[in-house]
Amino acid sequence: MGKAKTKERIVQAAIKVFSENGYERSHVEDILNEAGVCKGTFYRYFRSKSDLLERACQDFLFDVGGEWYEFISTTDDPIKGLEYHIDFIMTIIYEEKTASTFFELWARGVRSEASRLSSKEKDRKELPGAGIYRMLRENITRFYREGKERGLLKFDVSPTLMATLFVAVVDGFCIQYMLAPDALDLIQGRDFIKQEFIYNLEP
Repeated sequence: MGKAKTKERIVQAAIKVFSENGYERSHVEDILNEAGVCKGTFYRYFRSKSDLLERACQDFLFDVGGEWYEFISTTDDPIKGLEYHIDFIMTIIYEEKTASTFFELWARGVRSEASRLSSKEKDRKELPGAGIYRMLRENITRFYREGKERGLLKFDVSPTLMATLFVAVVDGFCIQYMLAPDALDLIQGRDFIKQEFIYNLEP
């Protein structure tokens, strides 16, 4: 079996084990047994269980988000870029049945790793998902920065802070919706976020 196929086999085994047992109760040995590989093979590709979780998250995002990344990374229209991100994420949450399981695993994994690490370790080690969020913030920051420079958007804080708040609100609303879909109106929430983070900032 080729290296790429072996790595993907481990990732798919991890997703299955995480989904069945939860992140905290899943052990590397469980994943090895599911994938049918030895411990040495596992550590040839991944540093730890949290490293594997991040790769599983990335695979999920790239599987469902290839179109998103292509548009976000190439569009030169800041307004359309911000609108597209909100529409895409909300559509995934509404239509993709595995999205809630994925985000739940990610959130549990981050909490588990954060509670396990000492304060010194937290200072020098990234938690699962940090790289993905950094990439997301960089792209959203570009929209706010270019929008401000071109006179399309007006705000008093830094573009980085605007992007961080934007991502936090979109993700936070989506998580709340997944926890209580009958209590929240996804369309109303989408439109409110667009109004507050895009249209109300137009001169």
